[in-house]
Formats: sequence, structure tokens, C-alpha cells
Amino acid sequence: MNIKSNMPFISVCIFFSALLLSVIFSDFTGSMFEKLFHPNYGWWGGPELVVIPFSYVFFIVLFFAIWNHKKYYYPMLVFLSPVILLMLLTLLYGFNSSDILNLGGVFVLPGIIAFALAKLINLIISKFKHPNPPMVVK
Repeated sequence: MNIKSNMPFISVCIFFSALLLSVIFSDFTGSMFEKLFHPNYGWWGGPELVVIPFSYVFFIVLFFAIWNHKKYYYPMLVFLSPVILLMLLTLLYGFNSSDILNLGGVFVLPGIIAFALAKLINLIISKFKHPNPPMVVK
């Protein structure tokens, strides 16, 4: 099968699985986010509006980086564009510095952690792959 023919299907499957997992793991990532940043939610309206993008960025970057094909970085940017737009709009409206630090924690930190974790997973998988399959002698 050709990767180009499967790219839209795989990208949509990754999107929905990341969306589903971000909702499922929102409690866990919410407690982790509150322990790391001690946020003052202010205009955010509450933890649920912060935690879902935190989880969403993590899972989108993790799944697309595990897939490890250069053609998948474009769909990853497409699926992350609403989050990037939200971050840019927040920065344009000039909120105080603690909000900007929280935004960096919400949008940048989970992406960096997920990308590093995906590279580690790919390294471990590549170590267990056999470059040459064993020969069978009859």
C-alpha cells in the first residue's frame, strides 16, 4: 500500500484517537498541570478549558511523531493549527506574564515532552527490529 493513499485516513484516525484520549486522560493531565504550574485560571474559565488543549497537543504530537514519516508533519500542523491560533490570539491581546507562562506550559511543553517520548519509543522499537531476518535451512 502506498503511504500517500492512506495518509488522509491515518491522519483522521490519529486525530480522533488523540481527541478521545485527551478527553479520557483530562483528569490525569489536569492534576499534573496544576502540580507543575499552579495556575491562576482567570480568563480561562476553569481547568477544563486548559487541560483539554494540554492533552490534545501531547497526543497529537506523540502519535504523529511515532508514525515517523516526514509527510505526516504537515497534517500534524493542520490539526494543531486551532491550538496555535488560540495561543497567538492570547499573545496578541496582551494578557499578564503569568498567563503567557501558563500558555507556554499548555502549548509548548506537552509538545516537547511528546516529541522526545516518541523519539525514545522509535529508538527502542528500532533496536528490537532485526535488520536481516534469520535464515531457515531445510
